[in-house]
Amino acid sequence: MADESRRTAVREATKSPCQACPWLTANQGKHTPDGWYTKANLRRLWAGLRTGEAPGMTCHPTDPDNPVSEAGIAAGLKAAPEGAVTRECAGSIILQQREVDLFQRVDGDFATYRSGRPGAMTRVALFGFAMRMAVQVPGDIRVRRDHDLNTPVGVPDQVPWEPPENRAVRPEPSSTSGEVSS
Repeated sequence: MADESRRTAVREATKSPCQACPWLTANQGKHTPDGWYTKANLRRLWAGLRTGEAPGMTCHPTDPDNPVSEAGIAAGLKAAPEGAVTRECAGSIILQQREVDLFQRVDGDFATYRSGRPGAMTRVALFGFAMRMAVQVPGDIRVRRDHDLNTPVGVPDQVPWEPPENRAVRPEPSSTSGEVSS
């Protein structure tokens, strides 16, 4: 029998990731008794987001369903109290918004978007998240549109984010040399 949730509701992400966000590059690799910032855990979390198997992710310090072990409590970590306002994870939203941005930069060519990026989002996950961004469905969590995509978040072993003005994804149509301009 499944345990009952102690969450009262999940609300939209904050504008910026919290200081405990596992996607903040400054936190990645930090030791915690529960292994929240290990590459293995981050790969597991990203696998759920990039495939759509976990279409969203909660901000763990705000989620009373996110367990903190006794070792974690002894190390000073705190579980969210029952009934706390649980938020969607701002870091995970930024990562997914970046993927939609990368897809748009290649004019919606899915093969080009995925080329050389084995950790890119699947078609189902990418389009599902893009729909969440585009349409507010009653009962769904609203996706904020005011995140700074240059927030220092990332997925281990993935190509680091580069702002659009610093990255040419395709050669310009007028290019005859076959080289990608930068």
